[in-house]
Amino acid sequence: MIMNLLGRTKSETHDIWHVVTSCDTDIIGEIRLEAFYVKQLRFSRFWLSLLAKNLLKTTIYQIENSEKYLDTITEGWIMANNAQPLFGIQWNKLWHLPLEDIRASLNLKIPQQGNN
Repeated sequence: MIMNLLGRTKSETHDIWHVVTSCDTDIIGEIRLEAFYVKQLRFSRFWLSLLAKNLLKTTIYQIENSEKYLDTITEGWIMANNAQPLFGIQWNKLWHLPLEDIRASLNLKIPQQGNN
């Protein structure tokens, strides 16, 4: 039952988390958001497995990207560690607020783009 709730909530809010965390939908953004999920959701097996999959694919196919991906994981982890929990937020009640206000209220510190 809890896993169903987590899965449903994730599918309903994943895109919102992309926007509020400023994680793009490219591989770097997905990895950063996966690391964010791992920290915020207390080592969910699902998110750890996605991180592991990306690291394994990097090892096999793109070893030259390993430093960039590890830096990205670190950025997502630190951002999540400093932020308020995003799970369970009623996002529909926040639509009227500017995005920067929402980020500030959640203590989301967005990494500078281009650092990876």
